[in-house]
Amino acid sequence: MLLMMSETRYLTEEWELSSMISPEEIVSILLELGALELDSVDSNTGEIVYKVTEKLQDIFPEMYEEISEQVYRDAMNLWQKGLLKMDVTAVNPLVSPTEAALDRANWTDLSDGEYSTMNAVMRAFEGGIG
Repeated sequence: MLLMMSETRYLTEEWELSSMISPEEIVSILLELGALELDSVDSNTGEIVYKVTEKLQDIFPEMYEEISEQVYRDAMNLWQKGLLKMDVTAVNPLVSPTEAALDRANWTDLSDGEYSTMNAVMRAFEGGIG
């Protein structure tokens, strides 16, 4: 699972930490603990992309579950928009980009989460059709 820096805002809002700690501080702590790893920098936005590790599940299971559920919702939305191919009846479906996903003009109306998920799929398939 990947998490873009812009998506970390919900971490402090969702967990009511905004008065205590900033999203940047949460990311820093999670990086130090090994719950997040630097993945890449988005070539279109320049935004830092982090990989969520299984260690987050041990450290903060509620956050891990919330992120997992959001990635699932984003993947389902992308499938409904015709940008992903997957067997939605499978427990752990193989996900691949459609031909429409190769045209980034089709990405203009994606939410931050959908964009992040779409980028992860494209990187996994190195821009090809699976």
